[in-house]
Amino acid sequence: MKNFHVLLITVVLTIVAFFIVLPVASGAERRIPGLSCAAAQTSAIFRDLGYPSYFRGTVSPSFSLTNILECPIMENSVFPKWAVNFLNVHGHLMTNGRVMARGCSVQSGNTPITFCGRENSFTGVGNFVLRFNAVDLDAAWGPEHSTDYGFVQIRFSSGGGFITGIFLGN
Repeated sequence: MKNFHVLLITVVLTIVAFFIVLPVASGAERRIPGLSCAAAQTSAIFRDLGYPSYFRGTVSPSFSLTNILECPIMENSVFPKWAVNFLNVHGHLMTNGRVMARGCSVQSGNTPITFCGRENSFTGVGNFVLRFNAVDLDAAWGPEHSTDYGFVQIRFSSGGGFITGIFLGN
């Protein structure tokens, strides 16, 4: 009987230890509303600085003066940008046109340097979703850019459109 109790305790402890060390899937997600995007400084009236202008607090007064939106990526130690495995940019083109997007980051300093990943595009009219995976984003959001400020750059080639939101996940 004593051996049975020892065996039972060993089995229970083994099962408990197994569940303690069993890895748990992260599944972190983040939704960013399109309203958090800012118009970039790229019109004839404003000087193109070559980096995300909202980091300097100098945005165009209205979206009609530019065809570029920049949307900041909020990150923290729980969900850093280098852990993003997919990115979806949701929006709508009101007239036939083209929209392009890419993940970027900027190094702060005296002369900011911008790094961007692969660009994806949609041509047509109506709702669109531009999808990116970790490989598409690595050049801008990889571990070597962990201290850089991440953003999504969206360019409209023609026609009117808007961004409804951005979805990040891992």
